[in-house]
Amino acid sequence: MSYARYLLCIKEGRILGKDEQADHIDNNRLNDDIDNLQILSPKENTLKNRKTAAMVTLVCPRCGDSFTKKRKDTHLVKGGNPSCCSRSCGSKPISSNIK
Repeated sequence: MSYARYLLCIKEGRILGKDEQADHIDNNRLNDDIDNLQILSPKENTLKNRKTAAMVTLVCPRCGDSFTKKRKDTHLVKGGNPSCCSRSCGSKPISSNIK
């Protein structure tokens, strides 16, 4: 039994069923604060993970701005370098004044 699941069992005063999963609201599995835990069905948990896991926050190597992008649309999927924040930025020379 995971520690998060154990904490929810204590909070609820019962053993969670097989159709109940302990979910970290902020998606940080190291944050086992009871206020960060919720009980979800496997279907609800899958839907939540699909929505949140698809996006990543990157820093543009050219201008230094932060931006979000679908993970599948980045070179991170194959272990490469992050892309630029936009096509126009990607065509510019690398700035020496990155923020």
